[in-house]
Amino acid sequence: MSRFWRLRSGLPREGPGSDESTRKALQSVAASLPEAPRILDVGCGPGMQTLVLARETGGHVTAVDRHQPFLDELNRRGARDGLTDRITAVNASMSALDFPDGGFDLIWSEGAIYIMGFAGGPDTLRSLTSSCLRPLGGITTTHRSNGVSTRQRRTSSDDATDE
Repeated sequence: MSRFWRLRSGLPREGPGSDESTRKALQSVAASLPEAPRILDVGCGPGMQTLVLARETGGHVTAVDRHQPFLDELNRRGARDGLTDRITAVNASMSALDFPDGGFDLIWSEGAIYIMGFAGGPDTLRSLTSSCLRPLGGITTTHRSNGVSTRQRRTSSDDATDE
């Protein structure tokens, strides 16, 4: 195991944030979601936000990360919380995802966009909106830099707003 992964092993989150900040971001898009949404969590890490999304929405979350120990930790936490039937962990590259057209109501990426690169990350997520996001579905990304948190919410098939 590389030094980088040894240092990061066992952390509850891989980025800034909290369960409360995840809930707050989710509330900003909740009105546009169906009763049991299908959510794609891109760059889930050990899955703290994945658990919140599954618990708060009652929907199904497909959680993607490239580091298997993070996915193992997510599966352990999901089992502990009784959420195994609402979470599917997928080991895949965030920049090479292949999911069915219209398969998700919401694409979520919390504090992970930097892994794809600040220049390429938003483009990668936008390409997912044209393929696996249902019409008028939502995309929520968060990133914290220099004390400023940004979020993007898709409000129509051709319109995105920065908040």
